[in-house]
Amino acid sequence: GAFMRKNEILFAGTKIFTLLLTVVVFATLVNGQVARGADEFKFSNEGSKITFVGSNVGAEKGHEGGFEKFSGVLALDKEDFTKSSLAVLIDMKSITSDSRGLTGHLKNADFFEVDKYESASFHSTKITKGEKEGAYTLAGKMKIKEVEKEIQVPVTVVIGEKEVTIKGTLNLDRTQFGITYGTSKIDKNVPVTIDLKASRAETKK
Repeated sequence: GAFMRKNEILFAGTKIFTLLLTVVVFATLVNGQVARGADEFKFSNEGSKITFVGSNVGAEKGHEGGFEKFSGVLALDKEDFTKSSLAVLIDMKSITSDSRGLTGHLKNADFFEVDKYESASFHSTKITKGEKEGAYTLAGKMKIKEVEKEIQVPVTVVIGEKEVTIKGTLNLDRTQFGITYGTSKIDKNVPVTIDLKASRAETKK
């Protein structure tokens, strides 16, 4: 019993360390931008939303869901948004939906296996400007269940003095991340919507 408890404590410590390491990597990515003269803006589930819709194949309406805990940083270049960068870390245990049974199912091994894979992440690698005012595409690396894939997110950006809003929707192919449960009945493409409100980080004295 004591041996098992010791192993559990070590395992928990390892997971916490991995999570902290991810945060440090993000901070390094963003701080590189900040060091080059970008302004640091932060966002989280307090004021921002990341939501999704999961549907059966051919269904007109699906189940709505989202994440209750996430945080991120935007390193903003006000003169040229394409030189900015964005990183977000999502607590997968905070996944929720409009069905209690579905929420439980999403957390187990058929889908996100949140006890084993506690976080998902995204960090931008390139930002390109669109034709319309405020239109951009965020290209970057999305990591879910330790599988990392390149994705693109079309967004609309509004830059204020103290707040930056970023809104957009992408169709995420869950099978790219090894989540293949029920693909004959449940649509593999999941629309994910981001509505981020990033506030200027307080300047360190």
